[in-house]
Amino acid sequence: MNLLNLTVLAATVSAYGADAITGRVLNASSAALTDARVWLKSRPDVADSTGADGRFSLTLNPTALTPFSGGVSGLPTFRFNAEGLVVSLQRQQNICLELRNAQGRMAATLFKGRLEKGENSIPLGREVLKLLSGAYYLAFTGEQTAGSLPIRGSFRMAKSAAEGDTLIVLRMGHEIRKLPLADLSARDVGDVSLKLRTYRKDTAVAVKALRRIEVFVPSDYRELYLLPVLYLIHGAGDNEVYWREKGHLLDSLNTFSDREKVQPMIIVTPSAGGAPGVGAYGKTGDPFVPDLAVDIRKYVESHYKADTSRWARGISGLSAGAAQTWMLTLFYPELWGWSRPMSGGLGRSTGYTPEKLKADVASKVVDVAVLNQMKLFKEYSNPSDLALMDTQTTIKIIESLGIKIATDYTTRTSGGHAPVFWNEVFRKYAPLLFKE
Repeated sequence: MNLLNLTVLAATVSAYGADAITGRVLNASSAALTDARVWLKSRPDVADSTGADGRFSLTLNPTALTPFSGGVSGLPTFRFNAEGLVVSLQRQQNICLELRNAQGRMAATLFKGRLEKGENSIPLGREVLKLLSGAYYLAFTGEQTAGSLPIRGSFRMAKSAAEGDTLIVLRMGHEIRKLPLADLSARDVGDVSLKLRTYRKDTAVAVKALRRIEVFVPSDYRELYLLPVLYLIHGAGDNEVYWREKGHLLDSLNTFSDREKVQPMIIVTPSAGGAPGVGAYGKTGDPFVPDLAVDIRKYVESHYKADTSRWARGISGLSAGAAQTWMLTLFYPELWGWSRPMSGGLGRSTGYTPEKLKADVASKVVDVAVLNQMKLFKEYSNPSDLALMDTQTTIKIIESLGIKIATDYTTRTSGGHAPVFWNEVFRKYAPLLFKE
């Protein structure tokens, strides 16, 4: 279809009344409910955050479209009125009308079939009325004409609709609840009880040779929507079971004091060794680095409810896994919103030199601008960590190249280079992940 240079025509909404769906969220602790969120599945714009007492109210405002019209000489003309869309044709023909979003994707089909010469009235169905506010294009194809008419406006479902919906209730750290609604009429749904979320090991699978992964998901995984993914890498001499068996991953997720603050997520622990060049400098020096960036990532994103946006991916690793985390962060920054290496920097034993890194930054093989878009890039070590000096040396070079990185050398100052330190670091940053 050809995009025509037409004037943007406004479609606004008018609200009548303020009926609401109300209720109260409860949980085991009966406190700190201000972060509970309640919304309608088909209308995420109809939402409310609860107060300290857990009460919520979702306002149901009936709406109507303000009429407008537009057209181009020689083409069909269109106008919206309170009942729907009116199409004026110069002759009888088959026609297809769609609403498309700003990216050109179809948001709703208005009509597909044969229309008569003159004015034709097309009612707006539920598919159109439940669309979010925003800019849309009215795209049309006919037997002789094709084009797009830009429209900016709001399309809303009125509260009088007889069709049902689902009330979604979620509090950080607690399992999601879905309450079917027979219709969208005003009511009090009463008390909605929530329980603390736990995590479980879902599966272990060989993605490719030498690359087994363990995957951990929330207890309410089936009820949740797309989830962020954290990739946790072990150290030298271990494998994909390290974080579960030595790092006490499930214990950290299911019992530590700040677990109520943890964003629901998928956690993947891959086998990162088994080949020469573990932690080697460069984009492909260590075979594991492209294996995780490509094969493992694509497997997870095609087999799980994984959010595939950059900001929904995190990478973290300890010791030799920290070196791998550095490589994945520096050479694949477009993949990550969050990076947290622990007890490890860039060492000459892996083929790294400051000169190589400076050259890669100068040639944009390491893209500083993309790196600095990350939500957080942070290194952890402690005064009794055998990797402290290596880490501090790396940080100085990194900062001199304009790369933004934070450090934390205070977590368990007597933690050393050991699981007790890395376990506590994980507990410290888990409640902060995937939050603005």
